[in-house]
Parts: sequence; C-alpha cells; structure tokens
Amino acid sequence: MFGEIESRVVYPSDIIDSKYNPLDYYSLCPGRNLNLSADWPTYDLTEIAKQLEVPGIIESDPANIIDSLTLALLAHGNQSLPPEVKWDNLADKLALLYICESRRTGRRELRMKAQRANYYIRAMIDIYAEPDCEIIEEKRLDVKCPWDFQYIGGEIYIGSGVGANIHLNSSCFGHMSFRLGMPTQIVKLSEDCIAFCSCYENGWYELTQRQSPSYCPHNRPVVFVFTKDNEEYFLDVDGWIFSRNSRQMMFRLPVQFAWRARCIGRFIFVFDMISAKSLVVLELDGWKVSRVNTDPVLLINDLCPAPGGYYLIDKMQGRIFFFDYKFNFIRARLAFGWGHGFLSDPIAICTVNDNIHVLSWLGDRLTVLRRF
Repeated sequence: MFGEIESRVVYPSDIIDSKYNPLDYYSLCPGRNLNLSADWPTYDLTEIAKQLEVPGIIESDPANIIDSLTLALLAHGNQSLPPEVKWDNLADKLALLYICESRRTGRRELRMKAQRANYYIRAMIDIYAEPDCEIIEEKRLDVKCPWDFQYIGGEIYIGSGVGANIHLNSSCFGHMSFRLGMPTQIVKLSEDCIAFCSCYENGWYELTQRQSPSYCPHNRPVVFVFTKDNEEYFLDVDGWIFSRNSRQMMFRLPVQFAWRARCIGRFIFVFDMISAKSLVVLELDGWKVSRVNTDPVLLINDLCPAPGGYYLIDKMQGRIFFFDYKFNFIRARLAFGWGHGFLSDPIAICTVNDNIHVLSWLGDRLTVLRRF
C-alpha cells in the first residue's frame, strides 16, 4: 500500500538523470499523486520485465533497461502488476544484483538502479495489502535517513545528510543535537558510555556521560566495539578483530564488507554487505566462528532477540522475519511500502516489552508493532 505524498510533476529526467545521491535517489515512489509529464515514454511493462528474466541481461543492463523498467513501473500507477511475470523472482534478482555490486570494485550506478527497481516492485506487489500484524504506533522522525537508535535513559538516534546527525534525548547523555563524523551504528558500552561506529569513516567516537565526545583512531572504519573477559576489542569493516589496548591484530572473520554487528548474550552477529542469505556468528567463548543460512532473508540490516529466537529485518524485502535459535525460519510479517504499517528499507530493530520497534531509512519513520 502506498502512503499519501505531495502531488508533483515528475519528468523522465528525474529517473534517468538522477544524481546518484542516496539521500534523494529513492525519494520518488510510485503512487496515486504522481503526475507524469506529457513527454513520459510509453513502455510495455510485461515485455521489459521478461527481457530482464533472460539470464545475464540484468547484470549487463543493456541500453539502461533497468531505468526503462523503473519508468514503466511509475507509469503503471496503482494497478496490480501483470500476472505474466514472476515479480517476486525479478525483485530477488535485482536485490541480488545490488548485493553483488556492493563489493569495492562494483558499479555504484548499477547497484543503485537495481535497488530502486527492487523497491518499486516490492511496493507494487503488495499495493492493496493490509498490515498482517497489530500496529501500535507509527511516527515520522525529525531525523533524516536514520541509521540506528537506542533507548538509554530516553532516545538516541543517528541520521544522515548535512547538519546534526547525532540526536540525544536522554537523561544519561543529555538533550542536544550535533554533528559527529559519519556514524552508522550505536554501541552501548556501559550505562554511561556509548560508541558511535561507522562503516564509512575511519575509527570511531565514544561519548561518556557529562563529557565531550572523544575520537578513537584506527586506519579503517570500525563497526563494533565489545568486551570479552574484561578485555576490550573492536571489529573493523574488513573483518579484522583487534585488541583495543595493545592494538594487536587477533584474527579475521570470513567477511568482505562487515557493515554492522550486534551482540546478543555471548554471540556477536556480523552482517556482510556482500554475502546474500547468510550471517557470520562469532561465539565469544573460544572465539568460535560459523556462518548460518538466513534464507529467505536476502540482505540483513539488523537483528534483535525474540522469545524463542531472533527477529531479522531484510533491507531489500522490507519485512520482519522470525527465526528460532538454530536459525530455522518460522514466519514473516509486514511488507515493503510507504504507507501506514509498511516498512521502507528497515534499518534497525529492537524489542521493548511486548512490542517491536523498527526504524525505516526511507521515510524517516519509526514503526511499533505487537510482537509475533
């Protein structure tokens, strides 16, 4: 289902000539209030989609066929998608192309085209769907493209764009907003200390109660900081684990791009942006490393504990998936979309009492739903 958006005239150049800035590249969404310009091209949506089903075509993107698909999807309006195409499969192919092109040598433009087309298809698949669980609350945040949040004596958010990107409304850390590097994750180190980690910027920052933020240097982006047996360690984007005190390189996890990690109990879960349908698990007792299959989740943005297992959110599908402790898939809820009760690039998740809180990167939204 689509949310209400302000009516505006949209031109083909808004799609074809997009400046590949992720903060506004995905701002358009198919919906009832988009007024397409008089020179909007006419495409056969089914024909274009079937071309993309041919093996190898989608990866080479001849004649910018993914842009043509995006233009055709916008022109399709609020109608149901043609049944001749396996739209779920096509969306999965686009999502997997995004993951493949996220490697360091990948093609950024192709990656972003694939992601946008995937989003449009997912939203249109569920155009008339209703939320399949109880929505408690949904609100827009004054945080642009939020990356993460924590509830520590109140609310702590990190966002994107220009201006302030750290937003504190906490009895522990104060009530203020300021800019601090390019953070993508908040890590609670203690009751009075938090770390702001990043998958883009070298090192990390720490904020201790009643003190100014301090920078912790490292020659690569640091995505996670943790303690084992009273010793502090950190994980960088390349998968290397270092001792914080000695700076000794301990060992490397089997990841290509560790963009985020979470600690639950004695396990650290590491999300590899380049690896589809999987998750690296580091067991702190004995430094044991394993990889688990997360199918049908394509690309994990976050996970949190749940009764009997874990909740995972999928960046590409906009859904919440419940797995048991052995990572057997049990069930999923919600879907991709911009309307009430839908998720758009869900980026962070946590549980508070009997409720699940999910942050959407697109639309700057916090959705609260009943645990399932």
